[in-house]
Amino acid sequence: MSNTRTSVSRFAARTDAITALKPLGEENRKKAVKALEFYSAAVSAYTIGVRAYTWWDERRRYTVSIKSTDPIYYAVFDWLMEQVPAEKARSVIAETIYGERRIDDDDIYDMAHGSEFDGAPGLANRINDSSTRVFTLNGHKVRAFVYHAEDDVDSDSFSKTIYVTPKPDQINFVTTSFEAHQAILAVMRTMVAKKLTTKRNPRFMIMASHGHWINKKDLPPRAMSSVVLKTGQIERITEDLDNFLKSENEYTRRGIPWHRGYLLEGPPGTGKTSLPRALAGHFGLDLYYAPLGDVTNDTKLMDLIGGVQARSILLLEDVDVFNAATSRESEKGEVSLSGFLNALDGIATPHGLIVFLTSNVKDTLDPALVRPGRIDLLEHIGLPDIDQATRLFEYFYAQSPKAPIDPKGASPSALVEIFKRHMHSPDDAEAELGKTTKAGKSSGQKRN
Repeated sequence: MSNTRTSVSRFAARTDAITALKPLGEENRKKAVKALEFYSAAVSAYTIGVRAYTWWDERRRYTVSIKSTDPIYYAVFDWLMEQVPAEKARSVIAETIYGERRIDDDDIYDMAHGSEFDGAPGLANRINDSSTRVFTLNGHKVRAFVYHAEDDVDSDSFSKTIYVTPKPDQINFVTTSFEAHQAILAVMRTMVAKKLTTKRNPRFMIMASHGHWINKKDLPPRAMSSVVLKTGQIERITEDLDNFLKSENEYTRRGIPWHRGYLLEGPPGTGKTSLPRALAGHFGLDLYYAPLGDVTNDTKLMDLIGGVQARSILLLEDVDVFNAATSRESEKGEVSLSGFLNALDGIATPHGLIVFLTSNVKDTLDPALVRPGRIDLLEHIGLPDIDQATRLFEYFYAQSPKAPIDPKGASPSALVEIFKRHMHSPDDAEAELGKTTKAGKSSGQKRN
């Protein structure tokens, strides 16, 4: 249809041009008509030539693209900068690095608290505009197009900057050489292998109001030593998760979805939320946290879970007050039980997803949610005994109490509140603990 319209338009333009030439006289008019016919034929030939070249070029070139959401994106960017002569990189962004690492807010916090980084501080540059760079790789010509999402964002548009998730930055490599194409992929494979052996701070991702994930950089990682549970609990859970992370090939070979589910149940304030955070830091896994009450339907829940990166922890707190986890009846605008189950253990569940559910009351949960295969390990996180309370005191004050700490039914969070009131005085903390009972009245016991 478009070709027909173009032909009609050209015919009409040619007719109008011939009509306009009538005052020139017959001989001059014939010359002008021939010139117009020649020009029209040249334009048509050029158009056909461009289309033919485009068709031929698209079928002979190889492309490799990588987005800024990929873990090796910045490593690829640094490598690209090494291929481009410095005098041709006229507009660059300078970023602080330490050794080969870029510094973010998490790293600044770690530095302030005594963490050590390999290498010396310095600057890394990257191209600051959407443009094409040409370089030679193994004797073959490669074009690299750097795309920056902000170049397409209208800063004056409220709807775009607030409600639309921007496309990620991207680098596209284009070459007509199969050898260069394979060389680029080989460089990226080397970067992936190096990335897997380089320790990094895990990200803490929270659900934003419009249903996408954002990185909460101001929350420092939680140390495993800061979580004090009953003897053997942390070791049991850590060993189970370690075995799971090492078993990806075994799951894949047997055709079993590589997922793992944990249910931590028990009274409030016992450390159920702190444990997944500490495990994320211990194993270098990203932690995703979503308030279930803000998820309005099955589709949004599936989209949210689909955005979780592979080999990550998803923390869902207080599922015992989430209707979809306790009832098979759901109203319009709510997540259903089937939608909840499919998100956690369905065909679209991310590979390597580790789910931690916390609940104050286990018995209210639907049996389909806690069946084996969805919940692989159930752990009761109860109120502390004397040994646990004493070890909590020792961790907080870096010294032993004068006598074992009897929690008298208090939760770990209640004990920590007492410690915080006497941050620099362990003796005063022990004195208050000696007067505290489960009901908050004097116990009449004397400190030994």
